[in-house]
Amino acid sequence: MKIRYIFLLIVLTFISGFWMTYDFIGQNETVELDMAKYNDKFQKVSYALDRLEYMKQDSTELNKIENKYKCHIYTVDDEYYKMNVNNALERQEVLFDYYRNGEYAAKIVFKGQSELLKKVYISLKRKVSIIFIVLVILIIFIVFIIYYSYIRPFNKLQDFAKQIAKGILICR
Repeated sequence: MKIRYIFLLIVLTFISGFWMTYDFIGQNETVELDMAKYNDKFQKVSYALDRLEYMKQDSTELNKIENKYKCHIYTVDDEYYKMNVNNALERQEVLFDYYRNGEYAAKIVFKGQSELLKKVYISLKRKVSIIFIVLVILIIFIVFIIYYSYIRPFNKLQDFAKQIAKGILICR
């Protein structure tokens, strides 16, 4: 009869662990981009680029703008333009087209979801780890109960049987 309760306790422990995992994943862990913020940054970078006399990929003026607004600017005349744009797309960054005098001139790239997704991933790993640590502690507790309820009494009976086999009939 006790085994049913212990089995039920183990099953409930696993069910509660999976429920906690399912419940914790997704709580306040949404990834949203504030496009208004990115549009404002884009406008500021565009204004700074409009004031430049000439745009060249590795110019100091362009580097100053990139550092000030925490972005990357890939000009069309750069030999690595396509590779840089593809890499930015793979990293799920936010890209804007920049036109100068009516002609397409550059891509302005801001860090996007990749940083937010890393934070969400780390948070989820931490939560799941905590849940499984709690589950392991509960399982150790259940094993402890099984030992003291079933295994230990059988060990005592085994010792008693050895004593009777030796001819010692006095209980200790």
